[in-house]
Amino acid sequence: MHKISFDSKLLILLIAIYPICLIIGLKYLFLAMILGFVYVLSFGSKITARSLLLPIRDMWPIWLFVAFSLGSYFYSLFPGETLRRVFLLIPYLGFAYLGYRVIEKGDFSGMYMVALSTIFSVAIFFLYMMFLFGSVRSTSYVMTGEFGSFSNVGSALLVVTVPYVMHRVIYSRKKIWSLFFLVSTLLLILMSTSRGAFIFGGLALFGTLLYSRGRLSRSAFKGLLIGLVIIGITGFLIGALGLQGSIEWLFERILSSNLYENVIEGKVRSHEADYLRSLMYIDGIEIVKSNPVLGIGYGTFYKYMEKMHGYGVISHNLIITAWSEIGLHGLLAFILLTYLPLKRIFSANSALNRIGGYYYSSYGAFLSIGFLVVMLHGMFRPQFDNPFFWIQIGAVFGFVRFVGNNRHILAPA
Repeated sequence: MHKISFDSKLLILLIAIYPICLIIGLKYLFLAMILGFVYVLSFGSKITARSLLLPIRDMWPIWLFVAFSLGSYFYSLFPGETLRRVFLLIPYLGFAYLGYRVIEKGDFSGMYMVALSTIFSVAIFFLYMMFLFGSVRSTSYVMTGEFGSFSNVGSALLVVTVPYVMHRVIYSRKKIWSLFFLVSTLLLILMSTSRGAFIFGGLALFGTLLYSRGRLSRSAFKGLLIGLVIIGITGFLIGALGLQGSIEWLFERILSSNLYENVIEGKVRSHEADYLRSLMYIDGIEIVKSNPVLGIGYGTFYKYMEKMHGYGVISHNLIITAWSEIGLHGLLAFILLTYLPLKRIFSANSALNRIGGYYYSSYGAFLSIGFLVVMLHGMFRPQFDNPFFWIQIGAVFGFVRFVGNNRHILAPA
């Protein structure tokens, strides 16, 4: 059995306790403390100059983005808030570092366990919320005060796990448990009634199936059976758990959304369902128009909205966050953060395909799908506060280094 690395174990621990830290309000400070002290003081970790410096060199677009975020302090409308928010990025940089380390070592089983840890921790809290309130999405001020927007946060974590679980479903010989976890993930996403998670979780599922169509065609019956089993079990459990109402409401929310029309028209009526989100897009675009070079300061969008309208909402779009808060250089840093990982992993996969390392190239392809999905999902939610967003970026850079270090042994014998 493959031995799971220390980095994987630490990442499993952190992602498992993240919901607890989030709900009790210690999601940043507590995680930063654990991430730093446990990693440095643990006897299981062998920290060398190379293990610290290599991720810094390989993941330089991340550090550039953070440097620009910190630099926005000098022109921020709310400099204290900018400094606080930049400080709160520290634990997320730790997630990126660990994601890099796990994949750079080729510990794919460890990253699969990280995905399962995410599914388990979200499932426990979703079921607890259902038990207390009969719903995962907040339906009262009491529920909001206790759990916040965990239905959206939890479902955003789940979306990124889909490619990791799907790779096991398709490429592992023992598919039953992986299939169970996949169905569980889809059910949890449906329970959350999150439109974005439903759309982009489905996109991740479709993308991985589309990539694997050649493998499935060689055993068409098995592939068809897997698809039918996923649909059948999910449908049965929806009925058994009485989730039909949640599913109907989810589709109603998708079909009745007027977000696009509001943003195009540049106006929104206060009684509309997407009022705050529409207002966020419209105000974000106005900030960019009025000051396209320098923004209002990283992490200050909520404060700005609060000053303008009497109540705040955090930016739910990565481009608006980067451009309106940091400025044009923030947008360029975000583009680099998106473009370079994809360029490098596509090059690594091409090299693997040339030498016949198809299993590893399939893993790289699934990582790419997860990366694209998490970035696209970030057009509709605050992904900079999603630990798996940073894990995924680190994992992509780590895979590129893994291929570079081991290309001579990755080809089939």
